[in-house]
Amino acid sequence: MEKEINMALSWEQLDNARACRIAVYREGSIDASEEELNELQDWAIETLIKLYLVNGSKRYNEIEPLGR
Repeated sequence: MEKEINMALSWEQLDNARACRIAVYREGSIDASEEELNELQDWAIETLIKLYLVNGSKRYNEIEPLGR
């Protein structure tokens, strides 16, 4: 996935779960200027789209539900 979206991902094990969190982090603050907040919002939207396209609905449809 990291190669496909050209970003380093954080793979975080979740306690008491058979799952992990896949995250991308970027510096930012709610107290930033309007221009910086707009840049952060654009980055978040672009990153979400990339992650969805790489690991989106097609892959979820290929996963067997637990308990089968």
